[in-house]
Amino acid sequence: MIDSLTSLNGNTGHIPHTERSPMAVDSQSPDWLAWDESEFINSFNKKPFLIEHQLCNHPLFRMERLLELVKSRPESDIEYNAGNVPVSVSHDQTPMNGLSPEETVRRIRECQSWLVIKYIEQVPEYGELLEQCLEQVRPLSEKIVPGMMKPHAFVFITSPGSITPYHIDP
Repeated sequence: MIDSLTSLNGNTGHIPHTERSPMAVDSQSPDWLAWDESEFINSFNKKPFLIEHQLCNHPLFRMERLLELVKSRPESDIEYNAGNVPVSVSHDQTPMNGLSPEETVRRIRECQSWLVIKYIEQVPEYGELLEQCLEQVRPLSEKIVPGMMKPHAFVFITSPGSITPYHIDP
């Protein structure tokens, strides 16, 4: 399990270790991720650890582009709800926010909601970016758990202070 502390507005959790890969800020660079290598080796597939990233600087994650993405995806690939809920609320008790997915993205700063766009790897540009990220992970992950299977990419967009209910992604 990998945990990241970065939001779309660019607030990034700090990794207090010094053995990190250099961070990329150029949208043409494949080096979007950084982690402490010993922490990766000791934690991958065992327990959460931090991966720092600069994906919020990528053009595919600008709000205008995310709005285009949400408009292009089938309804079955979008989930969105109110964000003022307890962390442990069950899925069937999560209230809707009363907005469409497009309006949720447009008003994300003030609508106290969260939205996830699933399986974005099916869109070629996002699939290429996912592959760039996985190419960074493979040299270490393959030594621990060989054979990546079914890579998927989801984008979560949340309002400031909103809660995405506790969940486990496979």
